[in-house]
Amino acid sequence: MNRRNTDNLVEDLLGDFEYEVQVPYLLYRNAAQEVNGIWFYNAHDCEAAANLFGRILNAYSKVPQKPKASTKSSEFEELEAVPTSAVVEGPLEPPPTSSAAAAVPDVSDDSFVNFFSGFGSRLGATMEDLVAEKHVKYILSVEKKKDDFESLVLEHLRMNGAYWGLTTLDLLHKLGAVDPDEVVSWMMECYHQDCGGFGGNIGHDPHLLYTLSAVQVLALFDRLDVLDIEKVSDYVAGLQNGDGSFSGDIWGETDTRFSYCAICCLSILHRLDKIDVEKAVNYIVSCKNLDGGFGSIPGGESHAGQIFCCVGALAITGSLHHVDRDLLGWWLCERQCKDGGLNGRPEKLTDVCYSWWVLSSLIMIDRVHWIDKDKLTRFILNCQDRENGGISDRPDNAVDVFHTYFGVAGLSLMEYPGLKSLDPAYALPVDVVNRIFFGKQRAPSLLAS
Repeated sequence: MNRRNTDNLVEDLLGDFEYEVQVPYLLYRNAAQEVNGIWFYNAHDCEAAANLFGRILNAYSKVPQKPKASTKSSEFEELEAVPTSAVVEGPLEPPPTSSAAAAVPDVSDDSFVNFFSGFGSRLGATMEDLVAEKHVKYILSVEKKKDDFESLVLEHLRMNGAYWGLTTLDLLHKLGAVDPDEVVSWMMECYHQDCGGFGGNIGHDPHLLYTLSAVQVLALFDRLDVLDIEKVSDYVAGLQNGDGSFSGDIWGETDTRFSYCAICCLSILHRLDKIDVEKAVNYIVSCKNLDGGFGSIPGGESHAGQIFCCVGALAITGSLHHVDRDLLGWWLCERQCKDGGLNGRPEKLTDVCYSWWVLSSLIMIDRVHWIDKDKLTRFILNCQDRENGGISDRPDNAVDVFHTYFGVAGLSLMEYPGLKSLDPAYALPVDVVNRIFFGKQRAPSLLAS
């Protein structure tokens, strides 16, 4: 099942199926002799999925096959011939110790069909509620208003604002509304050739926060070629401290936000080997709390924003096995309030931006089904300015580009109709991430003979 869209992958594991693990890929050859690879964020999940393949094949080798279903039967009725022991146990759990587990009786798939029918109708009911065109106009207007209050107070964050606004446009399929050459030209004026970092605006000091946003925007436009990648990655790597943490800039403040920025940035540039990844992971793990969450530093209070940074960094480095998924998932799903929105900490008000911080984390640890997506969708849509565009933190408040991005991003994570899919770890559209990692290189060959 593809949680990013409705195009699911279906393969017959019993039809001359072969597979092998080449972490981070689970490679296989199907009955049509096609060789494909499934990419995983971490080795643990890759090996667990391969273990599941093995258990299914092993189970079938011991179970008498049923007669083929009638050609008039639906594909869901045909699924009734499948032994369901692996599903009942949990798809990525260790194999059972009892040999009797393979004898689990068949289970009807009616509830499966009904669930997806209901989900589709619910999405259809909200399809026209997102005023997408007005959000596009709002984002484009923000750039033109350089003397109003919002622009003045965000002057030092203009690089981040460019990332928020442009990524929103891309999610809405409207990135072509801006001139990429003009954007790239301005961004390179924020680049510091002496050190390799980017500032938040022209004339501002370089910082990891702005450097990541610059790299992400260039990735959106497929213009990473304008960078001196070695110099930029050396700047980022040079901010790693002896304990594995990262400083945001030369002044030395440490924060798990900066750990994420560094790891995400270097991964996009294919330069993670420039840092001590093991130390970076160990530092992040040292910021884990008894409630399963993460803080900005060791002993810091768990916060949804910091949790995203830590979980995202662990996902990118293949280290999610350090996360207690059930404990953290419970803490995160408890962030949903009566109005359907999410907050960042217990007893705080809901805020649209946590639609991203919480949802992305839940997706990465595979616990997103623990919240009510319909209520959250309605909360986000209620925060729109339906006349002028833009999304606010809470209903009836003033809109801004920050919450507009995170509102649309949250809807994307919930597969809202018409939006591009967003990668929960890299915070970039999935097609952009695929281009970065697969556009100019091929997966290792499988069973070359």
